[in-house]
Amino acid sequence: CKQLWVGGFSPAVAREDLEAEFWKFGKIEDFKFFVDRGTACVEFLNLDAAARAMKVMNGKRLGGGQICVDFLRPQSTRRVML
Repeated sequence: CKQLWVGGFSPAVAREDLEAEFWKFGKIEDFKFFVDRGTACVEFLNLDAAARAMKVMNGKRLGGGQICVDFLRPQSTRRVML
């Protein structure tokens, strides 16, 4: 999986600023920004870039908050708790 989930940033963080932080690790194929939820989805061109970004960015302070970064799991592999 080359997609990362990013969460925990404040509404003060601009899309452009967050995207620029992740471009430092490699070419981005897709970037979705959900300011109302304080989350984003970053899809890298290659797995190495995604892995480096997750390692460096997870726990980083950005816009007054500490962000969480993890690999995004495909919907089909998520378990539904009943």
